[in-house]
Amino acid sequence: MDLVSSLDFQKSDAQSVGFVEDRGAKELFAPDIPRISDLSICGNSVVVNKKGGGKVLCPPEMVPLDRDTSSLLKLGCPMGSKAEETKAGPDGTYIPFFQLPRPDIGECEYCLKVGEHIWQQCPYKDRVPKNAILGSGCDVVCRVCGWFFRGSCCGQDEGRAILKNCGICLTTESEAKAKEISQRLPLNSNMEQRKGLRLILFPMPLQGHLNPMLELANLLHHKGFSITIIHTQFNSLNPSTYPHFTFHSIPVALSQAEVSTSDILAFISLLNVKCSEPFRECLARLLSDNQEPVACLISDLLFHFTQPVAESLKLPRILLRTSAAFSFVAYAAFPLLLEKGYLPIQDSRLEEPVIELPPLKVKDLPVLKTMDPEKYYELVSGLKKETEASYGIIFNTFEDLEGSSLAKIRQEFNIPIFPIGPFHKCFPAASSSSSSSSLLSQDQSCIPWLNSQAPKSVIYVSFGSIAAISEAQFLEMAWGLANSIQPFLWVIRPGLIHGSEWLEPLPSGFLEALNGRAHIVKWAPQKEVLAHPSVGVFWTHNGWNSTLESICEGVPMICMPCLSDQMANARCVSDVWKVGLQLEHGMKRGEIERTVRKIMVEKEGEEIRERIFQLMEKANVCIKQGGSSYQSLEGLVKHILSLEK
Repeated sequence: MDLVSSLDFQKSDAQSVGFVEDRGAKELFAPDIPRISDLSICGNSVVVNKKGGGKVLCPPEMVPLDRDTSSLLKLGCPMGSKAEETKAGPDGTYIPFFQLPRPDIGECEYCLKVGEHIWQQCPYKDRVPKNAILGSGCDVVCRVCGWFFRGSCCGQDEGRAILKNCGICLTTESEAKAKEISQRLPLNSNMEQRKGLRLILFPMPLQGHLNPMLELANLLHHKGFSITIIHTQFNSLNPSTYPHFTFHSIPVALSQAEVSTSDILAFISLLNVKCSEPFRECLARLLSDNQEPVACLISDLLFHFTQPVAESLKLPRILLRTSAAFSFVAYAAFPLLLEKGYLPIQDSRLEEPVIELPPLKVKDLPVLKTMDPEKYYELVSGLKKETEASYGIIFNTFEDLEGSSLAKIRQEFNIPIFPIGPFHKCFPAASSSSSSSSLLSQDQSCIPWLNSQAPKSVIYVSFGSIAAISEAQFLEMAWGLANSIQPFLWVIRPGLIHGSEWLEPLPSGFLEALNGRAHIVKWAPQKEVLAHPSVGVFWTHNGWNSTLESICEGVPMICMPCLSDQMANARCVSDVWKVGLQLEHGMKRGEIERTVRKIMVEKEGEEIRERIFQLMEKANVCIKQGGSSYQSLEGLVKHILSLEK
């Protein structure tokens, strides 16, 4: 059966179908196939209304939740359980969900709208707009802590809708959510214990650096610290979207030519020069005011000037590394790589393995194209000295993902190391506010479009906020995607294509010929997109945030790194974790077509999905009580408290 027909909710002509419990072979119900109206969803489980009254919960391990075959996900149930093969049991068989009849779309129980969506897919379940009208069976809870929402809570001015009585839980959904949160982060005790202590954070004003710094700020705020953010007027943050933080803006004047430069090293160097004095003055004022005592400064690692400033003011400085631990190891090895002749990179050696950094090839080394390569090598080579002068370094990663790299860093650097990622999963509701830190307007139209697609069928394509491609590459991508026959969601950021404003290079009639199979936006709510059950693969530039978010949602990757550490990240994806494929032979439409087919329909793709599912599970475990990132976060809190004494 092909993909489309297998997902068409065809009616079954089976005479006797039921759920069977593997252990003890106890029949849960039989013999008729339940109607859609007899099913409801709670978490990753199904509630079945039994004839004669009562409810039966089908546990996750009994439900085939693989997004290729499960109509349950079409109803809005999130992926959270490993797919089970449909097989006969002693007293019956699993229900093949794709055989259940399609439900009629009536009035939504949450928003009361008629004919727009089935209630399990209502957007109010994620965010309720102000002054919205809800169904009488609904209540609103905080999107962060899960408690009942009355106007504002946890710095949020919008909540999410729940049904007042969960179909299977003994407690309300809000209580269950609060219990889940408390198991991840013991907020109440920490809030009370830490009051009266302030942290000052200074993010690099680039999208890939702002998001993790603000996610870290949310984590530390919920650990009881007051948060002050110093930010530049360039790519300025909106303080009203983070009312639980205090913001101080410093004047940094950049010309249009300076902002639009393609030399990233020159841009970062310029920011370090221009921010230095305004930052020093702002930090000195904050330290001299009569407010809460400041425990430390947490600075983006790329702001190297902050070390002498903090030192002169006798303020401990902790670094945030917003990229992978493995790429940090590669940067730290630059003096050795220069000595061995790997650097500067020579075209004749691109495919040569770097023996000292397996499995990297020379072409994977994290270098930047710059007018002054010697300055770049000098800057990176000073990394070890500047890092060791700090009071510690925070990584947005976790032990099960990068344990060997973290061990090397601990061995080489005589400072505390805190891998507490993935940040956005430690406190997922709080990270949803990252949409408000987006420097580009997010187009929400992609979510309804995704809702109309089959599970795990969509190619999501996005190359981040900085990368750029040629018109020839863009056209090969377009035809490769079109020829793949898969639906695709493509983020084409203004400025992505050299020499073009937006979609001008596309052939006339290209989109129309796809007949709705493509959806193009200028920017997307990426975390929400990757978590959507329709997304089957992520074609990415392998920035660290994108790579980590894809792993956390169990979405395999097609890798097309563009610059710097993205090369090393992509090599880890394809050769270390083996959760994606690289376009090793160039970006040609035929190669794109073959790669899509491998990862979406062939056996190699099944193996990749299994491996990334296992990594996703490890990411979920590490942030829970007793997990490695949970313990590392507790260690960071204790470390910060020790600095204040």
